[in-house]
Amino acid sequence: VDPVGVERVLTTIFKIASRWKAILLLDEADVFLAQRSDSPHANALVSVFLRELEQYDGILFLTTNRVQSFDEAMISRIHLALHYEPLGKDARKAVWQYFLEQAITKSGTPDCQKLIDSLADVDLNGREIRNTVFVARSMAEYENTIVCESHLRESIVARKQFQRDFRGAG
Repeated sequence: VDPVGVERVLTTIFKIASRWKAILLLDEADVFLAQRSDSPHANALVSVFLRELEQYDGILFLTTNRVQSFDEAMISRIHLALHYEPLGKDARKAVWQYFLEQAITKSGTPDCQKLIDSLADVDLNGREIRNTVFVARSMAEYENTIVCESHLRESIVARKQFQRDFRGAG
């Protein structure tokens, strides 16, 4: 990614958003928020973003899950930071419900309520639940059946194993 090109695109986007009084969302903004380092390229991206941000007069939401790695100069430019706590059991139930209702295979619809009650205690975030249901649905499609608890549990076990391996504890 070329910092000059990024600057040009940011300038255009910020001008349009300002003119339209639009609210912008920059998802996974980590590359623009990171502490400056030995990488001139990464530092240039952060500097470009800070410069463009100074000029922007609209509302901008930035998402990240790496708050600890923010550049110090970015902190003073953030007017409000929102922290989201992990999902509670009731919230997880709602997320399971939402995604399981969409997990229809050629063989039919899963028994959502039974599955939700069974899985609500599993500590997963919304993205992990979505991915778990997606994998379970793929397994069920392959087996020409509906999504059942065994598909979901197998997907959860695989996810947890990957997380252990990723963190070097496998």
